Amino acid sequence: MKLELLVNKIKKSPTIIKSLRLADTYVSSTDLNSIRSEIKTFLLFKTKVEKNKIDIGFDTGFNNPNRDMESLIKKLIHNQANQDRTVEISIMLNKISNRLDFIYENAKGYIYYEHGNLLDKMTKDGKEYVVNCVFRDMLEFMSELDSTMDSVERVLKNMTNTHYVLMGIKDSGEGIIERSRSKV
Repeated sequence: MKLELLVNKIKKSPTIIKSLRLADTYVSSTDLNSIRSEIKTFLLFKTKVEKNKIDIGFDTGFNNPNRDMESLIKKLIHNQANQDRTVEISIMLNKISNRLDFIYENAKGYIYYEHGNLLDKMTKDGKEYVVNCVFRDMLEFMSELDSTMDSVERVLKNMTNTHYVLMGIKDSGEGIIERSRSKV
């Protein structure tokens, strides 16, 4: 039997139709481009560095202590809010990934069981190829999903590092402010 005919026959199976529809609900309801765009906005220090000077929204010399410390605290709070949102996105993407994996593995088992007589003469790689042809769109989405999940994890690590940098600046700022007060 030709490969295209075999794939089409498998795709017409009621169980596979249900599996593909279920997978499509996850695929069609998840906009990975908007998620990637959103998490890029969470990078606090993504500004362009010019002449070894970075504008982080306040004077790290704390010449205006109240305003600069207030700006720093706002950055810390903003970073934490973004980190919370990124964790929420990560949990959602993991949930979708797990559900798609479950659908794929169960449908694959069904194909091997139900259509085993048609697949018997094929190698293991050939059988896998047939299954992958049936679920091509879903597998492409799952690959994009994995890439997006990796990006989310990198952004989370970056935000953790940003937190420690800001806390270091805060500690330095408190020292600068304290020293300036003791001189008066």
